[in-house]
Amino acid sequence: STLIPRTIRRPWTVFAEDLEDILSDASTFGHQPSAGARQQMARVAAVGEIEAFGSLSAHQQQAYTEMSLCELSAYASWKHKMLATGQDQTSDRSLNALWDALDVEVKCEWVPEDPRNVLQNAKEWKLLLVQLAA
Repeated sequence: STLIPRTIRRPWTVFAEDLEDILSDASTFGHQPSAGARQQMARVAAVGEIEAFGSLSAHQQQAYTEMSLCELSAYASWKHKMLATGQDQTSDRSLNALWDALDVEVKCEWVPEDPRNVLQNAKEWKLLLVQLAA
Protein backbone atom coordinates (compact mmCIF):
# COMPACT_ATOMS: atom_id res chain seq x y z
CA SER A 1 0.00 0.00 0.00
CA THR A 2 1.16 3.52 -0.73
CA LEU A 3 -0.04 4.50 2.75
CA ILE A 4 2.86 2.53 4.25
CA PRO A 5 6.32 4.12 4.02
CA ARG A 6 8.90 2.05 2.17
CA THR A 7 11.15 1.75 5.25
CA ILE A 8 8.50 -0.17 7.16
CA ARG A 9 9.45 -3.75 6.55
CA ARG A 10 6.85 -6.23 5.40
CA PRO A 11 6.76 -9.50 7.39
CA TRP A 12 8.60 -11.47 4.69
CA THR A 13 11.35 -8.87 4.64
CA VAL A 14 11.67 -9.07 8.44
CA PHE A 15 12.00 -12.86 7.99
CA ALA A 16 14.67 -12.60 5.28
CA GLU A 17 16.65 -10.01 7.24
CA ASP A 18 16.45 -12.18 10.35
CA LEU A 19 17.98 -15.05 8.38
CA GLU A 20 20.72 -12.76 7.09
CA ASP A 21 21.46 -11.67 10.67
CA ILE A 22 21.63 -15.29 11.84
CA LEU A 23 24.09 -16.16 9.08
CA SER A 24 26.13 -13.00 9.68
CA ASP A 25 26.29 -13.59 13.44
CA ALA A 26 27.39 -17.18 12.92
CA SER A 27 30.12 -16.06 10.56
CA THR A 28 31.26 -13.30 12.92
CA PHE A 29 31.63 -15.73 15.81
CA GLY A 30 33.15 -18.53 13.70
CA HIS A 31 30.15 -20.83 14.03
CA GLN A 32 28.09 -22.67 11.50
CA PRO A 33 24.50 -21.46 11.27
CA SER A 34 21.92 -24.11 12.07
CA ALA A 35 20.88 -26.47 9.31
CA GLY A 36 17.38 -25.01 9.52
CA ALA A 37 18.67 -21.47 8.95
CA ARG A 38 20.77 -22.61 6.00
CA GLN A 39 17.77 -24.44 4.50
CA GLN A 40 15.52 -21.42 4.93
CA MET A 41 18.10 -19.12 3.36
CA ALA A 42 18.43 -21.51 0.40
CA ARG A 43 14.64 -21.50 0.06
CA VAL A 44 14.57 -17.68 0.05
CA ALA A 45 17.25 -17.69 -2.65
CA ALA A 46 15.32 -20.26 -4.71
CA VAL A 47 11.74 -18.99 -4.48
CA GLY A 48 11.94 -15.49 -3.01
CA GLU A 49 11.07 -13.93 0.33
CA ILE A 50 7.30 -13.98 -0.03
CA GLU A 51 6.94 -17.63 -1.02
CA ALA A 52 9.51 -18.75 1.56
CA PHE A 53 7.67 -16.74 4.22
CA GLY A 54 4.42 -18.40 3.15
CA SER A 55 5.88 -21.83 3.85
CA LEU A 56 6.63 -20.97 7.49
CA SER A 57 4.35 -22.19 10.25
CA ALA A 58 1.55 -19.86 11.31
CA HIS A 59 3.40 -19.28 14.59
CA GLN A 60 6.60 -18.23 12.81
CA GLN A 61 4.70 -16.00 10.40
CA GLN A 62 2.94 -14.34 13.32
CA ALA A 63 6.23 -13.42 15.01
CA TYR A 64 7.51 -11.67 11.87
CA THR A 65 4.13 -10.06 11.27
CA GLU A 66 4.13 -8.64 14.80
CA MET A 67 7.52 -7.01 14.17
CA SER A 68 6.21 -5.45 10.99
CA LEU A 69 3.11 -4.21 12.82
CA CYS A 70 5.32 -2.79 15.55
CA GLU A 71 7.16 -0.72 12.94
CA LEU A 72 3.85 0.35 11.40
CA SER A 73 2.47 1.36 14.79
CA ALA A 74 5.52 3.56 15.38
CA TYR A 75 4.76 5.30 12.11
CA ALA A 76 1.06 5.58 13.00
CA SER A 77 1.95 7.17 16.35
CA TRP A 78 4.37 9.61 14.75
CA LYS A 79 1.93 10.47 11.95
CA HIS A 80 -0.86 11.10 14.45
CA LYS A 81 1.40 13.52 16.32
CA MET A 82 2.43 15.27 13.10
CA LEU A 83 -1.19 15.75 12.08
CA ALA A 84 -2.13 16.93 15.59
CA THR A 85 0.59 19.59 15.45
CA GLY A 86 -0.77 21.26 12.35
CA GLN A 87 0.81 19.21 9.59
CA ASP A 88 -2.63 18.03 8.48
CA GLN A 89 -2.15 19.73 5.10
CA THR A 90 0.82 17.49 4.43
CA SER A 91 0.19 14.67 1.97
CA ASP A 92 0.66 11.02 2.86
CA ARG A 93 3.52 10.91 0.37
CA SER A 94 5.28 13.81 2.13
CA LEU A 95 4.72 12.27 5.56
CA ASN A 96 6.06 8.96 4.28
CA ALA A 97 9.18 10.69 2.98
CA LEU A 98 9.69 12.50 6.29
CA TRP A 99 9.34 9.21 8.18
CA ASP A 100 11.71 7.40 5.84
CA ALA A 101 14.33 10.11 6.46
CA LEU A 102 14.24 9.70 10.24
CA ASP A 103 17.06 7.89 11.98
CA VAL A 104 16.24 4.36 13.17
CA GLU A 105 16.79 5.34 16.82
CA VAL A 106 14.28 8.18 16.46
CA LYS A 107 11.76 5.79 14.89
CA CYS A 108 12.24 3.39 17.83
CA GLU A 109 11.20 6.13 20.21
CA TRP A 110 7.77 6.15 18.55
CA VAL A 111 7.04 2.46 19.17
CA PRO A 112 4.00 2.38 21.49
CA GLU A 113 3.52 -0.01 24.40
CA ASP A 114 0.57 -1.65 22.64
CA PRO A 115 1.19 -1.58 18.88
CA ARG A 116 -2.02 -3.37 17.91
CA ASN A 117 -4.13 -1.02 19.99
CA VAL A 118 -2.64 2.00 18.22
CA LEU A 119 -3.42 0.45 14.85
CA GLN A 120 -6.93 -0.64 15.84
CA ASN A 121 -7.75 2.91 16.90
CA ALA A 122 -6.64 4.42 13.60
CA LYS A 123 -9.26 4.00 10.89
CA GLU A 124 -6.69 3.76 8.10
CA TRP A 125 -5.06 0.67 9.69
CA LYS A 126 -8.10 -1.08 11.18
CA LEU A 127 -8.89 -2.91 7.92
CA LEU A 128 -5.31 -4.19 7.74
CA LEU A 129 -5.67 -5.78 11.17
CA VAL A 130 -9.01 -7.33 10.17
CA GLN A 131 -7.39 -8.82 7.07
CA LEU A 132 -4.50 -10.21 9.11
CA ALA A 133 -6.94 -11.86 11.52
CA ALA A 134 -8.76 -13.63 8.66
